[in-house]
Amino acid sequence: MTENPGTPVPSSSDAPVPAAPRGPGHRPAWLNRGIGIAAVVVALVLAYLIASIALPVMWAHTIGTQVQSNAGSAIGLGIFYGFVFAFLPVVMGWQARYKGMKRWLRISILVVAVLLAVPNLLTLGILNGTNNAAHDAQRILSVEATWFSSWSVWFMVVGVLAGVGAILAVPLWRRRGQRIRAYKVAEKAQRKAAEAAYKAAAQQTREAEKAATKAARNAERGKQP
Repeated sequence: MTENPGTPVPSSSDAPVPAAPRGPGHRPAWLNRGIGIAAVVVALVLAYLIASIALPVMWAHTIGTQVQSNAGSAIGLGIFYGFVFAFLPVVMGWQARYKGMKRWLRISILVVAVLLAVPNLLTLGILNGTNNAAHDAQRILSVEATWFSSWSVWFMVVGVLAGVGAILAVPLWRRRGQRIRAYKVAEKAQRKAAEAAYKAAAQQTREAEKAATKAARNAERGKQP
């Protein structure tokens, strides 16, 4: 059988290339992703367990060192930590709501807000903790910084309320400023209009006086023989 000269002969480059076989050690992407997520979760759980054991006692000793068994210092320090580190996280976290903000910047703001709340979170963790580390920290605070915890908790509430009040007050303050600027612009326009009207009236008065003077002179000239 002879070949038809008009029929194209398929070349080796047009033939489909078979996919390379996967090796026995190759894992699918979803499995790699799942392993990564599981590793992150395990790391976070371990970090939480270590922090729940070490940080309460460390924070209690830090406060005790700063207070040095002085009741006045304990109250002042409780007010400072409670208010400042409740007010700042609320105000900082609120900044992440703006539209058009890049995701990395929004996440960075939220991370900073959480970090600013760490002192109060540690204090609340000590007061509400049930493990041995929390109980040890409670005893340290009760001996070395007697009034710190109670005043800190009270001013956490005050700090949160102050932060919310500041967030609500900013738009009101801006609108008040806009109204004041609009009032000043309108007042300036009215003043310019009044000045223009006064100048126009003065110009008309001068022109009328000139016309009256000219008419009087012409009348006197007409009376002369």
